[in-house]
Formats: sequence, structure tokens, C-alpha cells
Amino acid sequence: MAIQRWNPLSNLRRMEEDMFKMFPRNFGSLAPRLDQSAGSLPTMDAYYTDESLVLNAAVPGFKANNVDLSVRDNWLVLKGNKEADEKQFVLKESAFDAFHRAMRLPNGLQPEKAQASFEDGILTITIPKSEATRTTMHKIDIK
Repeated sequence: MAIQRWNPLSNLRRMEEDMFKMFPRNFGSLAPRLDQSAGSLPTMDAYYTDESLVLNAAVPGFKANNVDLSVRDNWLVLKGNKEADEKQFVLKESAFDAFHRAMRLPNGLQPEKAQASFEDGILTITIPKSEATRTTMHKIDIK
């Protein structure tokens, strides 16, 4: 048997694929669907408020007119493409120049009433909950 030098990066892609296969089982419907042809993905945080689901996507270096956001068949689709630079880079460490990310939205939201804002490289998407899924708290007196 020949001795092979271990390369820690050789199995990285397989481990990443295995990790994302586990997302639906462990993290529910907000798990990303990867589109490898589009490059890297922006990082995203998602949380619930009493009234809505809020998603924050970090897209540094992009402008609002370079980002396309839509909802189709209960899938939130986020696409971005930077305008071509005419610069001759000596070093370029930007994470991505284009991306395509899609995630299934949970039930009980009203995507037709979604709003989005863009500030300092953070895209904030707010999708209201439907009236049936909003939780209300009622104080119960203890006697």
C-alpha cells in the first residue's frame, strides 16, 4: 500500500455536502438550497418577532440595484451580481461578485406583504405573519 500525504482540504467539499444534507432534518425549512454555479453565498440571519419573520443578508460591496429579491411558490429567491470592475487587481479577496440563494419560507407568512430595506451592505427582509399564526400573550392572574 502506498503512503499518501494527507490534505485536509481534499475532503472539505464532501463534508460540506453532507452538512447541507442534514439541514432540512435539523434546521427546518430555512435551510439553503445551494447553486454552486453562482459562487459563494451571502451569510444570512433569520429570526421571528411577534409580527413577522425577519431575514438579514450580508451583501457587502453590493448596491440595492445589484440585488434582485422575489418570492415564488413559497421560495424566497435572492440574487446579486456586481457590475464589472475595470480595475486591474493586484489582490482581490472579496467573498463573491455574484450569488444566487433560495430558501423555502415557513408556512403562516404573507410574502405578498413583504418589505425590504438595504443599508450598509445589509439587506433586511421583513415578511409579516398571517393573523392565524401570530401569537398573543394573555396574562393569567394567580389566586
